Amino acid sequence: MKASQLLLPTLLTLISLQVNAGSLSVGDNLTIESVNGKLVNAQQIQLDEGIHMVALRFSDFYVINAEDSSWVRSDPLFTRVKVKAGEQLELNTSPLFSEEDARAFLQAPQVNVQSNKRPDGQQVLMSQVQLITQLFQEK
Repeated sequence: MKASQLLLPTLLTLISLQVNAGSLSVGDNLTIESVNGKLVNAQQIQLDEGIHMVALRFSDFYVINAEDSSWVRSDPLFTRVKVKAGEQLELNTSPLFSEEDARAFLQAPQVNVQSNKRPDGQQVLMSQVQLITQLFQEK
């Protein structure tokens, strides 16, 4: 078989995968830690169409005054995202201006969801304990 006969089907497959894929990106204070249990540690990823379990981690630095500053970091926070073909999803926190704002966010974490395929909204993030509890309640 000629190389050109192999190349065309391969290129068409790659193009169709790109068309069916969506993307997920997060704001500066979030990191995508894993998707469906696979470590990614990124700010933006490509996802196939469908429902995905995403683990995020919050991390931000706050200057309190000239001598004091503090990092606020979270344990993994989980959410499910449903991605449509060609969809560009973005998850962001509301503005967090102080360390107190960040700690309040971590008490009841939720993100703003923006999409090019559906109306904007909000999505609750869950701790590992909350996720396990929800999974048991669904059965």
